[in-house]
Amino acid sequence: MRVVTCFTARRDVGEQRPPSDGDQRVRASLERRLARWRRRHPDLRIDSVAVNGSILDYLARNQRSVQLVVAGSRASHHVDELTGPAGNAVLHRLGCSVLIVDRRHL
Repeated sequence: MRVVTCFTARRDVGEQRPPSDGDQRVRASLERRLARWRRRHPDLRIDSVAVNGSILDYLARNQRSVQLVVAGSRASHHVDELTGPAGNAVLHRLGCSVLIVDRRHL
């Protein structure tokens, strides 16, 4: 299972932080959230990916390995992105299913 979180790295004018700094912070947060699931399901391989950009960009780049997309219903911007015209086009090319679930089931 691959758990993907997306973010947009903003850089202020003159900011000296490396672009990967945002990726590291987002990924660390995701790793903390996944730790409980890894303990509960030790036989399940759970990989985490932090993506600078859109979930649709990620899906298009990784279309051969995507079988199911699971999105939380509270992340309405991701649900809108997946179910809108652009998402429909990407998902149609993927030929995968989309499951939108309530937070308590994630």
